[in-house]
Amino acid sequence: MNDPQNPEASREMFDEINALIAAVAKALDTSEADVVTAIEQGRLAMELQTDDEGGKFVRVECDGKTADIRQGVFLKRD
Repeated sequence: MNDPQNPEASREMFDEINALIAAVAKALDTSEADVVTAIEQGRLAMELQTDDEGGKFVRVECDGKTADIRQGVFLKRD
């Protein structure tokens, strides 16, 4: 995964992970640090899903809160 021969690919993956953590934090109305802690403690679940129209999204659940994350859109479900 971390290819020393391709540091640009590693940087891109790091940027994508940071963007996902930021999106989860915004969707769950919490801080990025709290999202990281929830991941480390196994309290955060993420699942890739497809809606009835074929649109892809990530369903996130943490501490009783649920949100769907689509490209640029956050839908709270709790």
